[in-house]
Amino acid sequence: MILFRLIAGIGATFVSSQVWAAIPQLVARENIVKSMGYATAGLSISQVVGIPIGSYLAALSWRVPFFVTAGCSLFLIIAIYMLLPAIPAHKIRGRKPTLLAPYRTLFHTPRVIEYLLAYLLFQTGNFEAFSFIGSWYSANFSLQIAGVGTAMMVLGIGNAIGSLFGSRLIRRLGEARSLFLSFCAYLIFYILLPFSRSLLQAESILFLIFMLGGFIFPVFMSTMQSLTSTARGTVSALANAAMYLGTTIGGIIGGLLFSRFSGFIGVALFTVLAYSVSLSVYASSGLFRKQEKKS
Repeated sequence: MILFRLIAGIGATFVSSQVWAAIPQLVARENIVKSMGYATAGLSISQVVGIPIGSYLAALSWRVPFFVTAGCSLFLIIAIYMLLPAIPAHKIRGRKPTLLAPYRTLFHTPRVIEYLLAYLLFQTGNFEAFSFIGSWYSANFSLQIAGVGTAMMVLGIGNAIGSLFGSRLIRRLGEARSLFLSFCAYLIFYILLPFSRSLLQAESILFLIFMLGGFIFPVFMSTMQSLTSTARGTVSALANAAMYLGTTIGGIIGGLLFSRFSGFIGVALFTVLAYSVSLSVYASSGLFRKQEKKS
């Protein structure tokens, strides 16, 4: 099962990076962020709906969710083949295509390394906190497994709301300014979060954090995609790799902090630190100065 899970994860990384790469090529420029918001909302809603459905199916047999997922995947393969327009690969004139060629081209592009580093730092702090929300709920608010699941579903709804309705605000503010203001809001929310005196307070702040996450994720991906028009799949794959690396690092650090500090304060402070450094890397890359010149 571990081997098959590994293969499934590898397959998922192939697909998810191509989703973000395909959007700028299939929709008009002014609709890119909105379309990425819809895709992000699809991820959020699928988690909110998929968790209880998987639980109900598993009540029949632990094998049933796997068969249902496989059947749905087969249906989607056929639907994608029939409905998604062909997107030809970009070919560099005079060069024979190789596996590493897109990476060499991409890493010579200005700001790529800074954006990937900033995104890695953000996701390290992001998943360092997210990974221990359930444990914090159980330890501090005596929430049982079913209660934690319900609470996480509510947070997923917040994420979906931010994804679906954030595009108009992003268009009005601009992507760089939206990113900057979102970082500022994140820092305030995570400073306040450990001092929540009740489950309702904690859930309310986290609902805003998750809604902000749905709002900001399309901005991250659009900013990455704007760096290149010839290696969008590659930059999406690198962004996914940075996210998963951040998840791993954040999980390790979060486990140490959660066990050694009371409540959520150690975890939250590390997230604030990671976000602050990520924001400074974005600032040093010139992203926000670029926005100021445009406005």
